[in-house]
Amino acid sequence: MMLLFPPMNGPFAKEELPEEEASASDYSIGKQIIYIAFAWSKAEIAYQTVADLAAKHGLGFFNASSPEEEVWLPKSGRLTLAHKKEPPTWMGRLKELLHIDVK
Repeated sequence: MMLLFPPMNGPFAKEELPEEEASASDYSIGKQIIYIAFAWSKAEIAYQTVADLAAKHGLGFFNASSPEEEVWLPKSGRLTLAHKKEPPTWMGRLKELLHIDVK
């Protein structure tokens, strides 16, 4: 991952940005999560790369940039869609606009 999208800072960052600066990415790594911020111009290749690596290593993948808030989980060596936010209905949008809380 870091070969295609080198870190902008941290212990693995290079002194100089790569020739194509848009490939530089920001990494946050925790015990159970890796969050990577990519340039919008790299969104398509970054998405595919992350999805391929998640499937290869049996990891889940949350697409934070997706309007549907997609969650992909490993199943039988592949990623399968486990959750996505449904777009609001016209009535739901109206309730949001008017700040109506109907239960």
